[in-house]
Amino acid sequence: MAGRIGPLQTALVLLALVACVVVPFYFWQGTWFGRPLQDEELTQFLTDPDKSRRVQHGLSQIAERMERGDPKVAQWYETVAQLSEHSGPQVRVTAAWVMGQDSTSELFHNTLLQMLSDDEVLVRRNAALSLVRFGDDEGLNELRAMLAPDSEPEHVWESLRALALIGGTAELDLVDAVSENPLFDDDLRRQATLTYQAIESRIQEARSDPLTP
Repeated sequence: MAGRIGPLQTALVLLALVACVVVPFYFWQGTWFGRPLQDEELTQFLTDPDKSRRVQHGLSQIAERMERGDPKVAQWYETVAQLSEHSGPQVRVTAAWVMGQDSTSELFHNTLLQMLSDDEVLVRRNAALSLVRFGDDEGLNELRAMLAPDSEPEHVWESLRALALIGGTAELDLVDAVSENPLFDDDLRRQATLTYQAIESRIQEARSDPLTP
């Protein structure tokens, strides 16, 4: 495994990666899961084998409770992890996003690592983004792939923000290519420049600190 990011950078991930690929995915699908669910109903939604939208609704409620710091939410963690093997790709995409909301869970961490081999590209990409919250760079290959010229701008944007925290020398040329690509808008190219600078700065710091792994 490549080197892990430090505590300060890990904290920054919580600010930089609030929205994963799944967030615009919801809007593309015209889906909204805002109705609050009581505990019993939430369990029913998460375990409904036939209705993926109900499962997604339940997952979105789990994420909201995690954001509020609800101590009861951990009772559903095992169920959320099991949804990484759900037959519906939309459910797996959402589960990968939800598991990134608690970077203290070793269960989620291990499950996300397994999701990097999922057949669905959006699942892999959300898993890679969520792993950054754990200070884990095992998803670098997916983050690099998200910078392809034919990628959705939202995917490029999220990859750039992640690479600002975990990218290394191998990513500099890819990031620079985004900053120079006229097919991307000014905001995206500006983010690429900031990401490039962040990676360079981290590399210089590592070289000047002999204790850095």
